[in-house]
Amino acid sequence: MVPSDAKIRAKEGNTYKFTWEGGFSHTGRVEKVEIGRELVLTWPDKIKNKVYETRVSFTMKEKGRGTILKVKHTGFKDDEDWIRLFGGIQSGWAYYLTNLKSVLSQGVDLRSKFDNP
Repeated sequence: MVPSDAKIRAKEGNTYKFTWEGGFSHTGRVEKVEIGRELVLTWPDKIKNKVYETRVSFTMKEKGRGTILKVKHTGFKDDEDWIRLFGGIQSGWAYYLTNLKSVLSQGVDLRSKFDNP
């Protein structure tokens, strides 16, 4: 799935909304902001019409002429729906972060509108 819109003001307590092609979207809260260093968001997902909320943090650190980006997604619990959610989120991050690396290092966007990670 290809993101089609992102609305976020990086200020603690604000809401954000990400929308993907096909109409899937989610809205969460900005939990923490350190400009140029860290962004922490709540990450809501729905399974069987029930909302499961986790947290994702993005930390950035300069290294040489570049930046190291670390993504940490936490808050998973231990039951069948949470395990399914964990698997989907992990494969999604692998997909999007692999594409980000490709875009930044080679200028090549690997996504397709037909992809469904």
